[in-house]
Amino acid sequence: MKKIINNSKYFLYFKKQLNKIVAVFAIVSMFFGILNINQTLSYYSDVETSKTNSFSAAMFDILLTNMNINETLSPAFINEIDFDTNLLKVGESLKPQYKVSSVLLEGSNTAFCDAITLTATHSGFSYEGSLLGFVASTTTSLGTWEFDLELDKEKSNFPQGAKCDVNIRFDAWRDGIDTPEESGYTDTEQVEVRLMANMIVLNEFLPKPSGVAYGFDFGSDSSDMPQGEWVELYNNSDFETDLSDWYIWDGSGSELNKILITATNTVPATTIIPAHSWLVVYMNKSVLNNTGDTVKLFDNTNVLIDLYEYNSHDVCELEPTPADPNDPTIGVGVCSDVPPNKSYARIPDGVGSWVDPIPTPGEPNELIDQEFISTDISKITEVISEETTDTSLSDEEDSKEVNIEEPSTEESEIIKEDVTANPTEKDDVEIITTEELIQEPVVEETIEGVVPEESIEEVKEEEVLTEEVVVEEPVQQEEVQEIKVDEVIISE
Repeated sequence: MKKIINNSKYFLYFKKQLNKIVAVFAIVSMFFGILNINQTLSYYSDVETSKTNSFSAAMFDILLTNMNINETLSPAFINEIDFDTNLLKVGESLKPQYKVSSVLLEGSNTAFCDAITLTATHSGFSYEGSLLGFVASTTTSLGTWEFDLELDKEKSNFPQGAKCDVNIRFDAWRDGIDTPEESGYTDTEQVEVRLMANMIVLNEFLPKPSGVAYGFDFGSDSSDMPQGEWVELYNNSDFETDLSDWYIWDGSGSELNKILITATNTVPATTIIPAHSWLVVYMNKSVLNNTGDTVKLFDNTNVLIDLYEYNSHDVCELEPTPADPNDPTIGVGVCSDVPPNKSYARIPDGVGSWVDPIPTPGEPNELIDQEFISTDISKITEVISEETTDTSLSDEEDSKEVNIEEPSTEESEIIKEDVTANPTEKDDVEIITTEELIQEPVVEETIEGVVPEESIEEVKEEEVLTEEVVVEEPVQQEEVQEIKVDEVIISE
């Protein structure tokens, strides 16, 4: 029994010692564990709800109602572009102040841009000058800005397709602050203006060729060049242009009527149109309607370059001859159909309005005011009689009689032939009144009358008619008045 008790003592002793060892080990382990800790994370969160307090930032915003302009400018048709834009403050935005200016974009042709004049107006402000030099002073006035762009027709130092890309910028910042940098609130809006120069234009076309007229056989609608239908183009630019893959189309929309411009259907035989020159494209088949149609010119990217819609001529009762150009002041006809062998043409070339002259493919288009040179001797005598009884003449001059021998029938026929003998006359004829003729002093009693060729003052001796002025009483040489019978012009 005693032995058992002794063993129990040893066990308890050993157990106490073991607990001490475990405790020491645990303390040591904790110590080394604490030494190895790098970061301790702690999370805190809290949610509070407020029903009476709010926070918001101020807003600053402007907008424009019109922000994109894409147009073409040409000396011939669209020479002026008008547009406007309305500047607005968005909602409860802070009140803005702003300035406006133009900004040239990369890739623009500066010569083309320099040829464009800008007119800008807004609430008492106005500007007229270079598009590239536009600047408007700072203002707080909102509302509509009106702009007008106009191409100077005299400028041609840029090629077909030249671009002028400009942004008209509206730079705004908070009102009451001197500079945008100090404002803290800024906004920029801009109108994107994209312009292209159309320097190649439709210049003349013949829709209804019909046999012989004006000394030339025009053929028919389906004839091949140099007869048949044709369209003439003109280059307003200082630069030649290659029209390869350009084409002419009528209003039908049919692919069969699309005429590609090639060296085989043009005069001259090339697709290059020189500066300030012409290129005639022949249809070589019937394309243009004789009752009205639309002639269109497209470039090689299928962009419509020019068009003209025709129905009937403004002047169609007049049938011109080479010596007798159309005169828009003498009557206006109404045509139910397109007159044969009459072309539609811009006069002057490349920039003018459309009229209906004699066809002149590949040559300048000109229109002369028609003037009638009378060979009716009764009209001449009547005019001279009225002039010789003018109260401004002296009594001595009033007492003189002027006798004019009437030419024979054969002589009259010669005069008529001479008057119409110049089919190529293209200069304006100067009107000379009978009063001016009578007041000219002469040194000979026999006057040679002439028919003008280059001007009324030139004399062609082979076309003269001699008239004698018979004076009953002898007078001093300086008192004899000249009477040019066949140079009296009666203006119709």
